[in-house]
Amino acid sequence: MSKVTAGEIRPTFEQYETPVWVRDLGMQCMAADPNDRPTSMAVTSILQRVKTQFYRSESTM
Repeated sequence: MSKVTAGEIRPTFEQYETPVWVRDLGMQCMAADPNDRPTSMAVTSILQRVKTQFYRSESTM
């Protein structure tokens, strides 16, 4: 974890195995400039929105 924090290594997101929204959020959370990272409230909002969309799509199947 310290190497990630120091910017020495970055986790990878497999293009075909990771949903785009997860990849985008992960990249935002790893921004070098802390001011470019989403707040915990923003992350919570994104996760709640995805959860709502998931349950809506499940109920229409």
